[in-house]
Amino acid sequence: MATLPIRPATAPANSLNAGFEGSSPARPHGADPDRLLTINDVAEWLGVSKAWVYDHVTRKKPFLPCVRLGEITRFRRAEIERFIQEHAKSHGSA
Repeated sequence: MATLPIRPATAPANSLNAGFEGSSPARPHGADPDRLLTINDVAEWLGVSKAWVYDHVTRKKPFLPCVRLGEITRFRRAEIERFIQEHAKSHGSA
């Protein structure tokens, strides 16, 4: 019976800092670039609460772009990446 090699666990990169250092932001684990993200995915990716995500999909500025499918809210990865970059630039953080 063959055994699989054990890979050491790695700590996830800080996605917000990664995006500001000139590289693309870290993506949720095993992410298919075309898959729509859930509220939980986005909250984990940005390191914020689900309440923060809900708040930013209902406000005017800064509005977190989303796709609404009836009562379901989903997010496009590219739009979240753009939100990170635009928000960082508008506040002089980058």
